[in-house]
Amino acid sequence: MSSKKIINSIQLLRGLAAVVVVVYHVSGFVESNYNSLHIFGGLFNFGFVGVDLFFVISGFIIHFTSERYFNRPELIGEYFKKRFVRIFPIYWVIFFIMLICNFFLIVSIHQKMEAFDEVLVNPLEFFKTLILFPNHKAINAVSWTLSYELFFYFCISLLILSDKFKWVLVGILLVSFGNSFYLVPVNGAIPFTPFDFVFSLYNFEFFFGFLLYYAYKKIEFTKLYPNIAILLLSFFVIGFWGNEVADSGYYQRILVFGLPCVGILFSSLQLEKAEKLKIPYFFIKLGDASYALYLVHFPLMLIGNRIPKIFDMYVFHPYWEGINYKILVYVIIIGIIAHQYLEKPLLKICNKALKIK
Repeated sequence: MSSKKIINSIQLLRGLAAVVVVVYHVSGFVESNYNSLHIFGGLFNFGFVGVDLFFVISGFIIHFTSERYFNRPELIGEYFKKRFVRIFPIYWVIFFIMLICNFFLIVSIHQKMEAFDEVLVNPLEFFKTLILFPNHKAINAVSWTLSYELFFYFCISLLILSDKFKWVLVGILLVSFGNSFYLVPVNGAIPFTPFDFVFSLYNFEFFFGFLLYYAYKKIEFTKLYPNIAILLLSFFVIGFWGNEVADSGYYQRILVFGLPCVGILFSSLQLEKAEKLKIPYFFIKLGDASYALYLVHFPLMLIGNRIPKIFDMYVFHPYWEGINYKILVYVIIIGIIAHQYLEKPLLKICNKALKIK
């Protein structure tokens, strides 16, 4: 199995997921702040599907990268160091930049973001946001997903301690399924409880990706047209029913987003395995930069919309839509630059400091 092929397929979809989330947030920001204006005609109103794709990809890639650790408790420290370096250094840098810029740039069109004030004046909230504790104040709108990512890393660590813990993970999935029958959205969101965090249906999207790695190793399904059919069907399900899915609609997200994302990932990997999927270099680099782009896009979007007001520049209302199309391009470019000149050097420094090979 070529790791190069796996990485290329994963990177393509990581880049796609990141861009979809970026467009979703910019589109939602424009619609909520500039009334009837729509980025791409509202086509990305369900762009939070990018998060579901990220979760499925995470399940696959963590299985691929951590399989050699399973049932080897002496390697648990190395595993956690690698997971720490992957998530926190770039997150912390952007977190502190956002706090510093809060007083000058990162404010909404009408008022300051309340979450900033809570993090700044409350040491407990500051610490919870710093370590991505569940239900922290997400001054960066995407950081809540990282809390689920960290929980999944913890679950995988159980398999490193002993393969007997697989039954604990099965139990988590069973309770998650049962618990989903009792989750009731309030004002469009599921109220947070520690129990609902641990036993959420997002566990299934990680699990789908985790199982997909087994399928990738065992199944040779490399014919062109069946895989294209799976891809088209998966995109059709997402596109046709996506607007019916609420952000808090767990069952809908699993059926309309989670399972089709599995189909997209599976077919992409199989086509590349058969050398029938050629991935342009730009999309590989975009995938490399996906985490940096994921973290920087929200503050950059706020800054881009704030700058004209800071310099007392009057912008005729309809032109804000055009400005945000440009912001989309700048965000992607800056995300790639942030990966190359911030995230990669940080990873190198942390790997050296922690003696990670």
